[in-house]
Amino acid sequence: EVNMMKYRNNPDLWLYERLGEEPKSIIWSQYPGYESHEWDGDKDPIYNAWRSLSLGHWAAIQSATSTGKTYSLARIALWFLDCFDNPLVITTAPKESQLKENLWSEMSRIMEKFIRIRPNAKMSSLRVRKDVGHPKYSESAEILGFVAGVGAGEESATKAQGFHRENMLIIIEEMPGVHPAIVKAFENTSTGSNNFILGVGNPDNQGDQLNLFAESPGVKSFRVS
Repeated sequence: EVNMMKYRNNPDLWLYERLGEEPKSIIWSQYPGYESHEWDGDKDPIYNAWRSLSLGHWAAIQSATSTGKTYSLARIALWFLDCFDNPLVITTAPKESQLKENLWSEMSRIMEKFIRIRPNAKMSSLRVRKDVGHPKYSESAEILGFVAGVGAGEESATKAQGFHRENMLIIIEEMPGVHPAIVKAFENTSTGSNNFILGVGNPDNQGDQLNLFAESPGVKSFRVS
């Protein structure tokens, strides 16, 4: 529990000590040549968004494509699953293909590393269970994929609002394409002190769901160059 508290508060340590990866993969300022780098956007935006979650804040990441979002989101999801007691992580995107081809594809690529630290973890289609042998939490400590497109109806919003857990993280990929009712449902269900939302995507305009979320009170917003 002492170690888990350390890793909850320091995701870069979790990445290095648990997953065996270099922290500079998310803390870009650690690369040589960045000492005098002029950031077109926020400094170390993805790491600082992750760090904001560890400090108890909701966060938004606004960026173009090919900036490391998918790489980082897979690791953020597994970090939360590993470090918190009976956690629930929901990953959502407008289309099932977006879920499978992006975050879940990356997560499958690093599952072997995760199984080294959680030997009873099991991955299936849009689901990762933390410990299939746990006497109490074998079915509940998990990551789930949830499709939430612009055409989603009331039934999907109701389902989104039905997710509850003391320790819960909701990752919304391609947030500008997610139906406003779904976003609102996730916000309404994330009422616990350890319930967090991370919204990510390429902003379309000032009125899209990502930009509105990023400007909401209490949300830490970061822009990737």
